[in-house]
Amino acid sequence: MAGTLNHKHFLLVDFENIHKIDNPGGIHGAYHIIIFLGSKQSALSVEFIQKCQPLGARLEWRKFNESGNNALDFLIAYEVGRITEKYPNAICTILSKDKGFGPLARHIPDKCRHVSDVNALKTSPEK
Repeated sequence: MAGTLNHKHFLLVDFENIHKIDNPGGIHGAYHIIIFLGSKQSALSVEFIQKCQPLGARLEWRKFNESGNNALDFLIAYEVGRITEKYPNAICTILSKDKGFGPLARHIPDKCRHVSDVNALKTSPEK
């Protein structure tokens, strides 16, 4: 994560189970986006990468090379902790169809929310 980031809203994408984002460039400009890729995801389509290009420095890729049950989920939860420690006013939105993020979002509702549909991100982030 770049030291000069001043974004208040972070979007953490669990790309292991959100395999398609039709218009990533259309995600509201207030978000800094981190896309997490699992160990078995070896390729992304050129079309998807081209759609992500307008995001520029607002986008980071994180490839996790370990495998196992919920390995990527734990990494995402860890990253929520890192972000909220470094940026105390940050709000993290986890985009995932994995229902396991619900308890995390309910545990720290002022810092984290969980959505399973990218359409929830087309408007300004909450808070």
